[in-house]
Amino acid sequence: MLEEAETRQKLQFDPCVNSHRPSSAKSQDISHVFASVFKDLYTKDIIGKDTVSNLVKTKSGRSSYHDKYVEELKQAHSEYERCIKEADMLERHIIEASARAAAIERQEYEKMKEKMGDVCDLPGLLTVKSAFARCVDNDLLKKHNLIAPQDYLPAPKPQELAAAAGRLNPVKPTNIHATCVSEGSTPIPSQEKPILEITESDHSLASESNSDATKRKTTQKEKPNQTKTRPKWKGEPSAKDRAEGWEALQKLKDRSSFLRNPRFLPPNAQQGSISLTRARTKVKMELERKCLEPQSHAEDSVPVFLAKPSVVVFTDYSVGHVYETTLELKNLTSSGRHVRVIPPTTPYFSIGLGRFPGDGGVVAPGMSCKYTLRFAPDSLADYKDFIVVETQAEHQLLVPIEARRPPPILTLPRVLDCGYCLVGGVKFVEFLCQNVGLSTGTFCIIPKNQWPASNLRSVAKTSFSEQPPFAVSPSLFVLQPGEVTVMEVVFFPTTEEKSCQVFTVVCDNCQVKDISIEGEGKLIALELLSVSEEMEPLGVGEVHDLTAEYFVRFSPCSPHSVQQKKVVIRNNVHLELPFHWQVMKPNLHPLLPGETLESSHVQLHRAEDSVFNISPLTGLLAPCEDQEFLLTFSPTELKDYHSVFHLVLTDVPQLPPESSDSSVLQPVQTGSKVSSVVAIEIEVKGSTEPYRVLLEPYTVVVPGEILTHTPTRRQFKMWNHSKTFILFKWEKINSSSHIIEVEPSTGRIEENECFDYDLIVTGGKPERVVTSLVCYIQHHDEPVTLAVEVSFKGPTVTVSIPSVDFGLIRFGEQTQTSLVLTNTTPLEASWTLDERLHNQQEHQDTQILVEPCRGVLPPLASCNVDVFFRPHFCQQFKTELELSVENGTGCHLLVRADVQSPQVYLLNCKLVLSELYIGVPTKGTVTLFNQTLLPSHFSWKNQLQGKQASLCTASFNPSSGILGPHATMEITVDFTSHIDLELTEVAALCEVQGMNSPLVVGIVASKPKKLSVSYSLPGVRSSTGSHSAVVLDFGDDAIVKRAVTKQLMISNQTAIPAPFTVEVEYFTCHASKSNYQSEKRLPYAKNPLHCVQAKKVEEKAHAEFVSSLLAHGKGAAFFVLPDTGTLGPFETQTVDVTAYSDMWGEYRDHLICRVGELEPVHIPMQMTVKGCPLYFQMTGPRADNQHQGPTIRSVSQLLQPNPLLPPYF
Repeated sequence: MLEEAETRQKLQFDPCVNSHRPSSAKSQDISHVFASVFKDLYTKDIIGKDTVSNLVKTKSGRSSYHDKYVEELKQAHSEYERCIKEADMLERHIIEASARAAAIERQEYEKMKEKMGDVCDLPGLLTVKSAFARCVDNDLLKKHNLIAPQDYLPAPKPQELAAAAGRLNPVKPTNIHATCVSEGSTPIPSQEKPILEITESDHSLASESNSDATKRKTTQKEKPNQTKTRPKWKGEPSAKDRAEGWEALQKLKDRSSFLRNPRFLPPNAQQGSISLTRARTKVKMELERKCLEPQSHAEDSVPVFLAKPSVVVFTDYSVGHVYETTLELKNLTSSGRHVRVIPPTTPYFSIGLGRFPGDGGVVAPGMSCKYTLRFAPDSLADYKDFIVVETQAEHQLLVPIEARRPPPILTLPRVLDCGYCLVGGVKFVEFLCQNVGLSTGTFCIIPKNQWPASNLRSVAKTSFSEQPPFAVSPSLFVLQPGEVTVMEVVFFPTTEEKSCQVFTVVCDNCQVKDISIEGEGKLIALELLSVSEEMEPLGVGEVHDLTAEYFVRFSPCSPHSVQQKKVVIRNNVHLELPFHWQVMKPNLHPLLPGETLESSHVQLHRAEDSVFNISPLTGLLAPCEDQEFLLTFSPTELKDYHSVFHLVLTDVPQLPPESSDSSVLQPVQTGSKVSSVVAIEIEVKGSTEPYRVLLEPYTVVVPGEILTHTPTRRQFKMWNHSKTFILFKWEKINSSSHIIEVEPSTGRIEENECFDYDLIVTGGKPERVVTSLVCYIQHHDEPVTLAVEVSFKGPTVTVSIPSVDFGLIRFGEQTQTSLVLTNTTPLEASWTLDERLHNQQEHQDTQILVEPCRGVLPPLASCNVDVFFRPHFCQQFKTELELSVENGTGCHLLVRADVQSPQVYLLNCKLVLSELYIGVPTKGTVTLFNQTLLPSHFSWKNQLQGKQASLCTASFNPSSGILGPHATMEITVDFTSHIDLELTEVAALCEVQGMNSPLVVGIVASKPKKLSVSYSLPGVRSSTGSHSAVVLDFGDDAIVKRAVTKQLMISNQTAIPAPFTVEVEYFTCHASKSNYQSEKRLPYAKNPLHCVQAKKVEEKAHAEFVSSLLAHGKGAAFFVLPDTGTLGPFETQTVDVTAYSDMWGEYRDHLICRVGELEPVHIPMQMTVKGCPLYFQMTGPRADNQHQGPTIRSVSQLLQPNPLLPPYF
């Protein structure tokens, strides 16, 4: 027991880690792990070093293959030795890391136990973080494809990585900071202590692993955002269980940690006061944490008084007002304290006398004293000061005082750029200024050189604050929070330079901000960059304009043509310049050599013609961009043209006069004098010449003959030798007979190019055509003509057969045949096919119909024509059809036919039927005969004719059909009579298609017979109708409860089927034995029983069935089977009548038989029942011997007082 207690006590101090703790590198062999992983590669026999050395000695160059094999074997053996060394080194490293990790975990667990005090360890509550990851080389494991702790543990913190990196160096001893870590808590640092001494043998192993790790030179990148969750081991408590355990442990500690009187604190208690604002448990935890921290850290002082508010702030204030607030000082200690307040140092803040909760100026624990603080500002600036609170504590309490009025904030940029303006002009620029601050502000804008000013009222102006060449308005304004105003800046440059002036914005809260206003003055500078195509220079002695700077010449062209050139002009000014163009007449005043140009020589006159145009005519020149202009020359007559284009700039300001005294400020002018200036002059010239057009060939002759209505094409060309393009239009000859045209009929031919045409000729009738086509050239006076000669011929149509023979035709029917008309030419053929008649009377009585009788055949196409023949009488028909083709040759077709009418006869016109039954069909036959060669269709009417037709019906088989030429057919007649009378006035009609009158068959039927039924007993013959002799006698000695069955035979003496029913008049029963027995047998059919049991079940079912029949209590019952059915023609039906009884006596009853519509027949039944329905219980019912009673016997028996019991009792 003592050993178990000691063992249990040792186990309680062991850390809860799932790892083995080997003490040295030789205490555990893990070769079995490698053997289980690598199988035969680790355990099988290998070629030893001696074998390799022997093979090296014996090779001696005898075979090249042997030498190669030995070399490869040496390499494999060296590689094997290297792998074995690496495996041994890896094994030793893992064992050493496990030993170091176990030691570290042991020490951390002991430290945790010491901190917990005398509290018992709950199972699984104190856990120690595994130190194996810090002691093992993760890179070394990954290099050998083993699982490293980094693969299944979260990424360590940087300080832990640094500590772990120091521990991996086994050459010198290292110190490890023990940390107590649990889920949801923070690590608590502790004193550094040496934990492990490494022996010399371990030095060599660790050095080897360290050198291998140094050779790898790999860097590990930390990814704090991608931490891996630590796996949960079996039996380890969850985070919730661990938290509940800590909470229970803390509650247990709080029971003994009660609040004590500070006057009776122990001597080793903390010096100073006890805080009343923080819980004692929290203070104690902080004290314990501070004890664990290094001594160099300074202790936090406990506050004695708490100031409310901690910082006194005045926000909204104005000049001339006094503002007050209350400062509250609360005693946080557990004893009464004196307090002394030193007032602020600045004159803007003052403090009144304190108000204490009691007499003597002492503030009790938890109580407060209050002071009134006043603030009297003389401006809207910010103020700062503080109050010193002195107590008995070592440190003083400082209460800051601040007066901050939220300043107004303007959305005005520091640099206001006015852009560019022409020299001498005025530019107005507006800027939006908004107060986005929380207070109202008054602002004044003055030039920088006038600040600082003694009096802003004298400097500020109500209109503009001017500093040439800029002026700002308004110079004085007030903005509420969120209010927006518009600042207008006027820029009036006088020179071509960049100007910049600085203005100062002064706010009423003593804040000053400088803003810069920039702008640049520009002069007009335009430049003609290029003209499309090269500009031709003026010829020697050529007349030109006196003032034009540029010259543009258009190449010679024809009248009404259009030429265009692109002119690119660049605006070198950063301003938009409005412009418009003017077309002027040139100044052609000749100048002598040495003569200068005078203003009197220059005369400006508008050009009258509109041959030269430029676009756009007006617009704006974009700043520092190139503007393209399209110069157009469109002459209308054969002459030379000469004009000058003036580019006029509008609204150009005039340069201001130079001021003699620059120190005097000039007033801002809202407007300046502007005028229009001609910036560029472009001289243009153009000339014209007539059109030159040529046809090749000038005449088109089509050889041979071409088909009418077939377009024929011929090609020709037209050359344009003019200086410009031409627009043409060909006329079209579209007469009633022919069509001659040119494609394309309209178009455009460029300069010195030819155009290919198609001459399309289509003839309407066969003839020779000689004509001319006219082509009109736009703006050309004389048209161009093309001569054309061509000959045409008509189409040809053929018929597929030379004649039409319809053969034998039934009179009254219509027959038809199809003809194929083929157009053998690539022309449309208009044809007509009609019967050739000699007079008008024949035309009215025509028997031939052609559909369609006329039409148009496409080229090389065919069509079907149906010829219908409808004879008016029986005849030998013969006529002629005529095919006419428009502008072609016709043909004739012979038509023949033989017309006949059908003739069908009856070989027997009367049908006699002798033996009939009412409602039963009787068969008879009639014969049809076709006398002609025409197939004849016949059809029998279902409705009979005659006076007695409603008393009977008849059907014919077949009722309709086709009778072949000279054929006979027998028709089966099913005749049914519905009355018992002789029928003589009945006839049937057969209609033959094509015959005017139907065929009539007379039907004579004898009187039909009625339904007749006879009743008899088996073995006894009975005559028809004598039912009184039939009696069902069940006997005079029927035994009680014994069934007796008799049979009754019902015979149908006719062919008339009829339904029958049989029922008992008095001793009736309402059960079906067959159904009942079938339902009883059904469950036993699936589960067969023993034959005896099956018999008993059947007997029981039969007894229940009999009891149900006799349930009415009449003593007897007659069961009829079958009781209903149908009596077929000449059929005899046997009916079983079974008598059941449960009481003796004489029974009399009638069996009622109903057959069809006959009167019911009552057949007497009689039965005498004998026997006794009673029985003794001890014997049960005896059907065979009911009068015999039970037999009672007496048996002697010896008395025995003590009966012998069997041994098992």
